[in-house]
Amino acid sequence: MKTNVEIKKEVINKLKSNAVLSLCDIGVDVIGSTVCLNGKVDSYQKRFEAARMLKNMENIKTVRLNIYVALPPDAKRSDE
Repeated sequence: MKTNVEIKKEVINKLKSNAVLSLCDIGVDVIGSTVCLNGKVDSYQKRFEAARMLKNMENIKTVRLNIYVALPPDAKRSDE
């Protein structure tokens, strides 16, 4: 079984290897076999992509998404 530090390094490398997620502000915490992703992204696609990438990684049983989506100002719509 890998240590928390080893799992964290693997997760960070996996996220950085993805062109869509490499520039995102996502932090990684590992407690046992649970990985917590924290931070913000600018689209729901990036949020789900981060979780999808970790789905089949070894030594990870649970992925907690503490990632919120902060849409760019020009993407917001009025209620009109």
